[in-house]
Amino acid sequence: MAVTKSDFGVTSKGEKVYSFKIENAKGEYVNIINYGCVIQAIVVEGKDGKLHDVVLGYDDVAGYENGTFFYGAFIGRCGNRIADGKFTLNGKEYQLEINNAPNHLHGGSAGFNTKVYSDFTVGENSVSLRRTSPDGEANYPGNLDVEVTYSFDDDACLRIDYKAKTDADTVVNLTNHSYFNLDGEGEGTVYDQILKLNCPAMVPINENLIPTGEIHTIQKGEAFDFSEGKKIGQDIDKADKQLEIAAGYDHTVLLPEHEGLYTFAEAKSEKTGITLKAATTLPGAQLYSANFLEGKPGKKGHIYVRRGAFCLETQYVPNAVNCDKFDSPVLKAGQERHTVTTYTFGK
Repeated sequence: MAVTKSDFGVTSKGEKVYSFKIENAKGEYVNIINYGCVIQAIVVEGKDGKLHDVVLGYDDVAGYENGTFFYGAFIGRCGNRIADGKFTLNGKEYQLEINNAPNHLHGGSAGFNTKVYSDFTVGENSVSLRRTSPDGEANYPGNLDVEVTYSFDDDACLRIDYKAKTDADTVVNLTNHSYFNLDGEGEGTVYDQILKLNCPAMVPINENLIPTGEIHTIQKGEAFDFSEGKKIGQDIDKADKQLEIAAGYDHTVLLPEHEGLYTFAEAKSEKTGITLKAATTLPGAQLYSANFLEGKPGKKGHIYVRRGAFCLETQYVPNAVNCDKFDSPVLKAGQERHTVTTYTFGK
């Protein structure tokens, strides 16, 4: 194992950005940059013996600064949507930025994905990045200390440890927004890639993509039934109200109650043979079929077409701060939260 630090570029504000390449014994590697704690590349071996980069992204800092799709980004303080950008905590109402009308999305337009993390530590097969989000940043209460650690091993397991501690009650829902294409980034749609979900329920949404508060038990044969594994594109355009609202999959699936890491998703490309297993300690994950990609270029000029990736964003349920039916994302003063998500690749 080895970690190699190199220059990645400079932000428009003149801040230096570094890349951390974590390479295993087989030559597989991940690249992490300290702008937005972005997973810039995941390069793993396929059945052809060649290396394939299986996440979307950019080759330079400007791409991430100007991009609007959150490729590979560390998301916070609160991932996903908060209805009308409002929540009440300890009797006080907070109004957040409306950056995805009529909602607040992914911590706002200056969320954690836009920050440079200059406090970092390199380990034998890991990099840890830290920052304090000051009280009032994006109008969230409390000084929040965050640390995200990425580690990668000889089993091609990318582990993400999220740690957060606050001095005042606040809302925290940290996640990573990697877009996976197991055929290789820029290799067309993911319609033919197989996805299996070990999740008994999903959360319906309203016209504004906010959970209705219902919990829907997934039935055999439904569009959201991935229990036995099926092609992602098989039912994506099926006549289904939920799919119509989101123009595809953009919904939280709920894991069964569990302690520790629970493997909730398995995916495979028949083309490359590359497999992915996703596990988390969190209660849910956003299944997103990249419905809003617009055919814009990414790494190496590759065109990222609509539905040219899928996301498995581990998280608390969107807008859960305003709905007591779901696990609360509120972190109490003095408490520390530690959550873990792993993405393990094979062939």
